[in-house]
This record gives sequence, C-alpha cells and structure tokens, in this order.
Amino acid sequence: MDTEDFEELAIQVLAGEATLEERARFDVLLQQDAGRQAQFQEIQAAWWLVREAGPLAEAPHAPSQRIPPDRLQALMQTVRREFKLPIQEPAETAKPPFDFQRWFEPARPAWAAAILLILGGLWVFLDRTSNPNPRPDSSIPSAAYLLLKTGQVEIVRHSRSFAGRSGLALLPTDTLRVAPGAALALMSPHGLRPLTSPGAFLVADLIPSPTLAPAIPDTSTNPPPPVIQTLFLAKNEALNAAQLSTTRGGGTIPVYAPRQATASRAPTFLWKCELGKTYDLFLADELEPGRAPLRLTLAISPVDFNQVPEWKDQILAPGGLYRLIIRETGQPLSAVEHTFTVLPAGDPVDPTNSPEEKLTQAFRFLTREPVCTGDALSLLLSLPPDYGRTELALRLKLLAFGSLGLADEFHETIAQLKATVSKP
Repeated sequence: MDTEDFEELAIQVLAGEATLEERARFDVLLQQDAGRQAQFQEIQAAWWLVREAGPLAEAPHAPSQRIPPDRLQALMQTVRREFKLPIQEPAETAKPPFDFQRWFEPARPAWAAAILLILGGLWVFLDRTSNPNPRPDSSIPSAAYLLLKTGQVEIVRHSRSFAGRSGLALLPTDTLRVAPGAALALMSPHGLRPLTSPGAFLVADLIPSPTLAPAIPDTSTNPPPPVIQTLFLAKNEALNAAQLSTTRGGGTIPVYAPRQATASRAPTFLWKCELGKTYDLFLADELEPGRAPLRLTLAISPVDFNQVPEWKDQILAPGGLYRLIIRETGQPLSAVEHTFTVLPAGDPVDPTNSPEEKLTQAFRFLTREPVCTGDALSLLLSLPPDYGRTELALRLKLLAFGSLGLADEFHETIAQLKATVSKP
C-alpha cells in the first residue's frame, strides 16, 4: 500500500467511516510497520487540528448579529491595543450604533480572524484557570464506563479533552480518541464491549452492539435490575434510588466476604478489622453437622483460605451451605454470624488480577444469579486507591454495601460519590 492509499484509509478510520475489514487491515499495517504508526500519529494530529479549527475558520462567514455598543467599543479598543493601532477615546456624546457588519467587510478578513483568535484564547485561558476541576455531570445518565487495559485514550467532552482512565463514567456525547496500540472495553447496560482499533469513536455509536457479552436481560418492559439502576442512572437519581437493606444478625463486626453466595471453594474471609485487635473464626458445614468446624484464632483480616496451614486440603464443597462466625478475641459477645452457599460451578475470585479485570469481574458477580456480593466486595476493596475512588468502583460498592445492610459503609460511599466528578 502506497503512502496516498494509507493516508486515505487513515482518514476513513479517524472519521469513523471505515468498514470492519478496513479497520482490521489498518490494524495489521500499524502492527507490521513502525513507520506507519508514526505516520498515523502525524495524520491524527493534523486531523484533530482541522476538526477543532474548522468552526473557527468558518465563523467570519456566519450570519452577522449586532453587538451591544458598550461591548463593541471595548472589543475594538482591545484589537487596536493588540495590533498597536491608535486607540480612540470614546466620545463624550452618544453616537449612532456602530455597523459591525460593515466594519468587517470582505476586504479586511484578517481583522475578523484576529478578533476570533484573541477572544477564543481568552475564553480558554479563563475557563481553565477559573475552573481547574471540571464540573460534575450529576444530572446526565452514564452511557458506559471506560476500562483501559493498555495504551492511551483521550476523551473529548463539551469541546474539552482529557486523558481517559479506568472507571471513568462516559456520556453518550463523548468522543473517544483511541491511540494505536490501545486496548480498552466499555461497560454498558448491555455488557462489555471491547475496542482495540485506533481512531475516533462517539460513545453513542458504540452502544449497543450485537457482540456485547455477557448479556443482561432486556429492561425495556421490566424494571431494571439493581446493578443497572445503580450504575447507569444519573448520579443524582442513582443516589436517591440507592437502598440500604435491613439485615438480621447480632454483633457489631461488619463482614464483607463471603456473603450470600461465593463462586470460590477457597474464599477470602474479609471483615472490618480494628487496629490492635485480633479475631477468632469458626466455619461450620450446615449440611454435615457432625463434621468438626474449621477454626482459626488470633486472625487479622483478610484471611486467605489457602494460606491457613490448619485448613490445608479442606476446600469447601460445591453446593455446600456454611455458617461463618467471627468474634473479637476474648470478647464472645461480639460474635457475628452469616451463612453462605458455595456455587456448584463459578468464576473464582483472583486477587492477582489487574484493576481493570477486578472491576470487570466485580460487575459480573453483581449481575449474575445468584448474586455473589461478597466476591464482588473482596475485589473492590482490594483495588489500588486511585481505582477504588473511581465512579465505577464507588457505584459498585454502593450497591454491594446497600444489599448487605452495611450502613456505615453505605453512607460513607454516598459521601464519596457526591464528592466525585465525572472527569479527572
């Protein structure tokens, strides 16, 4: 493929007009030739420069509108000062309104361009300096969430651009500028949509897609499941709709995992551990009451089942029902207990996964039946801090804490969500 044909194909990709076959051929070209990658980056930079400068270049030919006299006078003085022209003092007496359209006659297009550049630069400067933290989009529903595995992606929103990161809420009007070599996925109400092709993509054009997986039941005629409501309603609506379940059980120790059901035969035991305190664990098989319970004393959260020497070769039975009791060492009245089931077959929790994989797996645990809330929490609570504070992670935790009736964690997550913005 010669240079001209490559440039034409690159422009089709950037414009979103390339077919699937053309995108695949373009990906192969980039992977096989580093020179093509550099050439594409130059084309991409020029493309976005033209796209962003186009409306500015067309502005002088737009239908004219009369500017208020006071603002017009200030504008003219600014232009004269910038171009070192004689500055005219405003007259003492009132003058007829200035004919702005006549002043910008075709013979003087440079003046129009100069004014537009001055005003545009001033607006960008004031916007960025007066508002360094982008405003939240609390009243707009999230169309999807970004899961960036490798590479870079740029988000264009409201004529501003910023770097994409995993866990970021995306709006339908957002444009994704995917760099060559980037691999990402979009988490939407329809499931997960992988995206590996470079180019520019409107989020609304990517969702829905017939290739999405895993499938989530259609909500057009039925109420949306809690995870869809929590993740994809506008933030204000999601916070108002969030529910805190009322649970039974004594004790004051919040237990996070395992809860309800687990897909792991050797789960991680996770609870709120106070500094300087140790705890005792008891795990009894409810379907085999004659079997001696597993015990662990002087424990500190979290406890990996496989890392307890006394529990070696004691994995839990598929389809089993177990009772977990946790109490502070030496404080029997502090005991709290929960029962949970072990799924016959499932998707075990892997704490060594990348943050993007943990977010994806937590989403799947909360959308499957039966729901594995504890498994999802064990992943979400092991995220690095910068991932754990993303809007996606916070919304997933809000759903999990609410369904388990963990009031303190539920209200703390609501406060964190209110403090987040949908752009970095």
